[in-house]
Amino acid sequence: TPLYSSAASDVYKRQIQGVAPGASIIDLRVLNCAGSGYMSSTDEALQWILDHRAEYPIKVVNLSLGAPDVQKDGLDTTSILVNRLVAQGIFVAIAAGNSGDGAGTISSPGTAEFATTVAAATVNKYGKFLSQFSSIGPTSDGRPGIDITAPGGGIRAALTTAKVFGSNYETTMSGTSMATPYVAGIAAL
Repeated sequence: TPLYSSAASDVYKRQIQGVAPGASIIDLRVLNCAGSGYMSSTDEALQWILDHRAEYPIKVVNLSLGAPDVQKDGLDTTSILVNRLVAQGIFVAIAAGNSGDGAGTISSPGTAEFATTVAAATVNKYGKFLSQFSSIGPTSDGRPGIDITAPGGGIRAALTTAKVFGSNYETTMSGTSMATPYVAGIAAL
């Protein structure tokens, strides 16, 4: 069952402004509170989007997740479903992964041929540079893999639930999973 909300809304009055304020969100959660889950759950969510695209005007999908230990040629089931979404005119932003900047560290479904795969940049007083944790291509079938780089180091963001029994509804984190919603937000605009 999807959850509905508004993007970048500061319901907890913490002064967090996102990239696409007011964009409507359909939240299809596939990971648990610890951030782990199964790619089969992701496949079910992507299939749900395909099955309900006439009912819901979904134009952008954000996948801040990845499976580094599966095939990296874009032929896994999740990558195939991502390609089907893009063929239906839906923009899909996917995190490249956080396995480091060694060649071929990109994770699935960022290996999907038609996905927009996002690497992370760190922006600080020393400049702008590819984050050391950010995965890069190529895919195992020789495609570059990364389509765009976005800010992903030290990103302040809202949480949907209070962190550790407190009332802190915000966090600061780094990763390609933080860069990817930035790109998805720009696409939503």
